[in-house]
Formats: sequence, C-alpha cells, structure tokens
Amino acid sequence: SIGRVLLAALPDAELEDYIASVAPQPLTNRTITDRAELHREILRVREAGYATTVDQLDYGITAIAVPIRGLDGRVIAALNSSGYTGIVTPETLVSERLPALRATASRISQAIGRYPVLQSVIGS
Repeated sequence: SIGRVLLAALPDAELEDYIASVAPQPLTNRTITDRAELHREILRVREAGYATTVDQLDYGITAIAVPIRGLDGRVIAALNSSGYTGIVTPETLVSERLPALRATASRISQAIGRYPVLQSVIGS
C-alpha cells in the first residue's frame, strides 16, 4: 500500500517511466505483475487518495495507506495500517481506519510545518 501511495504522487512522466522500466515480481498469486494493470491501480490510488492491498506482499496481510505531505504539499512519506486478511477487508479498513489515518497524516504534516527539520528526518 505504501509503495502505491508514493508512486501515485509521482508526476505523470516519472510514473510512466517507472511503469515502463519495472519488472514486477510475484510475491504471492495476488501480486499485480501486469504493467498496464499496475498503472491503472496507481491512477486509482491517485484519485482516491489512499491505497489498499490484499495478500499482495505476503499472504494474510490486508493493508491501507495514506500520503504524508511535506512543507510544499508534496508527498514525502506514507502512513500504513494493516490486519490479518482472515479478519479484515479493504472495506473494513476504509470505513474503520481511513479517517484516523488521514487525521494522523494531517497532524504529521502540520508538525512538519511547525518544525521543518522533521522533513529532513522523514525524507525530502
């Protein structure tokens, strides 16, 4: 989820270059390995403002991630929450955790605004 949020923040040309050059490796049978499908998913994440995954990095992990923005509004990091696939669904994560994740990401962004040195710690 985090990677998709970070990719969604790239300018179009950089995203297209990445998609063209990447050789996605199947970590599970649910990992997106088709470049066109991956590109569509990243665009969906960009539009939604968050990403969810189910069993894509490892079996049993369902996750959601949101962007953290730096001083200039650019995405500099992402915040993630996950649970066991047998218990949570992407829909559950969206309804139960997305609001808190967005609020926390906003608080982190505000802290960066108050203490700019934090951006150098998180990334730039």
